[in-house]
Amino acid sequence: MSDKTKKNINMDGAQHFAGSKFIYGANEFIQSAKAPEFIVEKVIQRGQIYSFTAKWGHGKTALGLTWAVHIAAGRDFAGFKTLRSRVLYLAGENPADVQLRVIAICREFEIDLDELDGWLYFSDKAFPINQADICDYFIGEVKRVINDAIDLIFVDTGMAHSEVDEENANGKMHKVAVAMRNMAINLYGSALVVFMHPTQGATKETLRSRGGGAFAGQIDGELLGWQDPVSKQIQFWHSTKFRGGGFEPVYFDLKRIELEGFDDNFGNQASSVVVLPSTKAKDINEDALGGDNKLIFEVFMKCAQSKVLVTDREWRREAYLAFGDRSPKAKTMAYGRAKTSLLNSKMVIDAQIHKSYRLPNATLVDVALEEDDE
Repeated sequence: MSDKTKKNINMDGAQHFAGSKFIYGANEFIQSAKAPEFIVEKVIQRGQIYSFTAKWGHGKTALGLTWAVHIAAGRDFAGFKTLRSRVLYLAGENPADVQLRVIAICREFEIDLDELDGWLYFSDKAFPINQADICDYFIGEVKRVINDAIDLIFVDTGMAHSEVDEENANGKMHKVAVAMRNMAINLYGSALVVFMHPTQGATKETLRSRGGGAFAGQIDGELLGWQDPVSKQIQFWHSTKFRGGGFEPVYFDLKRIELEGFDDNFGNQASSVVVLPSTKAKDINEDALGGDNKLIFEVFMKCAQSKVLVTDREWRREAYLAFGDRSPKAKTMAYGRAKTSLLNSKMVIDAQIHKSYRLPNATLVDVALEEDDE
């Protein structure tokens, strides 16, 4: 190694540590310890970085935005105490949708917009957080426009606020996570929650954000959301990757709100969706899924564990196996009746592609991604 190279390395080290003290004895190090401070009791801790992962249509934005509004208003929510905090919401993915959602949330929970003034801020332009020059400019503008310290940042979504065009590129996603942490540190050491897409074909049991361990290793907790295909209820919980005591799963229902005074150009009233806390998980109505309907739905759920689209051929094959020793004619009739009933009740949806079917909470985006994967 040349003397010039050694000198450059020494200069990099000096810049990194900035001449500050960074080695301590045990007593000195422990004396600076502080008790954790939570913005949302047991859920969001000041200075920590979280991912919130859910599939499309499973309530990521609805739930995250409802938290943001309640925290900014100093209101408790879903049985959790909140510390009134200054919130910055990066709405670059779809700001127009976020605007209507905030109106719906405020109307449903009777929160006056004046209560949020000076406490809740929005950014309506997506930008790559992992591009240092652009992010530094953004941080400077936040500090210039907002005179007070930001306590919590919501990033909606991680994909929209990075230059990574493939969320499964683990090395790149590692850099995105590091950049988000650095942004939060430079914005007064705020907490940060980034909305993430799950891995393709994720089930409730395998739900994790894209980017794998490279991304997860840089965050402090993984928050998860899943909508049950039958009850339509959303479960909110955390994975084993979660620093702190954690919390028990909580449940929410989606409610569509008609927005009076917001008619489109054809005179149709605009609407949006909010989440409402539920006291407990809803039980599936076994009477509505009695007999062969229940059996064939369970077969479909088994087929759909690892894919979005289930072909009629594979569904039929597994159903016939589940029917056991019934005659071929009886199997055909029972399968046809049960499938028709499940389609009519919208518990299973005809995807109208490749003679395939999907669950109602699977979206066209999921279908397109699965086709690209193939």
